[in-house]
Amino acid sequence: MHKVFILLLFIFSAHLLGAQSPLEVRLLESIPAEASFIRMDALGNLYWIDQQGLHRYEPASRKRMNYNNPRFGPLQFVDPLDPLNILLYYPQSGMIEFLDKNLAPRSMPGLPPDWMQSVPPALVASSAQQGFWAIFTHPVSLKRYDASLRQVFSLDNIQGILPDLKDPVFMVEAQNQLYISCLSGIIFVFDRLGNFLFRIPAALTTPFQITGENIIFFIKDQIKIFNYNKRTEKVYLLPEQNVERGFVQGQLLMLQTSRAIHLYQIRQGLF
Repeated sequence: MHKVFILLLFIFSAHLLGAQSPLEVRLLESIPAEASFIRMDALGNLYWIDQQGLHRYEPASRKRMNYNNPRFGPLQFVDPLDPLNILLYYPQSGMIEFLDKNLAPRSMPGLPPDWMQSVPPALVASSAQQGFWAIFTHPVSLKRYDASLRQVFSLDNIQGILPDLKDPVFMVEAQNQLYISCLSGIIFVFDRLGNFLFRIPAALTTPFQITGENIIFFIKDQIKIFNYNKRTEKVYLLPEQNVERGFVQGQLLMLQTSRAIHLYQIRQGLF
């Protein structure tokens, strides 16, 4: 019996090790940075936020740009869903700002009129419809605004419809769908018009990205890819230890550690 137990343990351990194969990559460059948030756009440009504001790096030209507007408090979020219309959010003041591809303000930063008498939203996210989404928590409501900060959609009293949608921690639009994750680990999916579609029981409370029907997220030295339709998961070991954040764009992999941002070329298929 003891030998059988050891054999089963060995097989189980081998299975786990096989499921976590090293990701085949080639290091392109490392950039010293202590970032609080990172993102990549569809063109493969890198964005990160630190105490000095927003930074953008174009690997193809090695061109680096910076932007800082300290009047509105700490910058917390950047969303380059549209690289020509980059969304910035300052939660302390509730201010919204849009930048062009050169990180120049497209217009004066502002507050949507209906925010004047309310607590600023917990989260915002760019919309492919030339504007942005905002989710509020007191009470929980979902709104969409156009580029002129005018409200064009509102879903109030969400908890009357979706009582388990509370404590939102991350929101992103991808492929004409809006994904909102909550502290409970559930991801709620809405269509581009704001209609609720379905839940994903992903047990995930960290930032993630969507590619097709795959949810991509990073935990320490691993990248995990969860197919929410097939309910399958792939796990790869990363070339860096203690990865704080990551992002994939095509064959480029952006990894943030405590002191640097590393850019790799992926040399295999992920999906």
